[in-house]
Amino acid sequence: MVNVINFSIVILSLLSLLSSLFPEWGLWGLDHFRSLPLPLRISLFIAVILFSVPQISLSIAEGTREKSHELEQESGSNACCCCDYHTGNIIHSFASENHLLGDGYNVLGNISGDLSFRR
Repeated sequence: MVNVINFSIVILSLLSLLSSLFPEWGLWGLDHFRSLPLPLRISLFIAVILFSVPQISLSIAEGTREKSHELEQESGSNACCCCDYHTGNIIHSFASENHLLGDGYNVLGNISGDLSFRR
């Protein structure tokens, strides 16, 4: 069952990567990666593939568990502040200029292409 789920995740991420490369397909929700730079899109796809391999994901989880346990024993409050700081930096680093969330780009494309919503 885990293999089916991992395979499905890889297929969905491949479809998302491909639809971000071809925005004219108009696949709402699957092309959300197109606001990110191409190298980042490819890196995220590779990360999804790596995390879908059970041995790799288990070793990463074990390493993270050990590191968090070490940080907790050293100083709990400093570790929380450090995690908050790095989380804020990650959120700020990956901000995109996607001001129209949802199907805004599709609606604007339809309007500019003289497509009407009336029958």
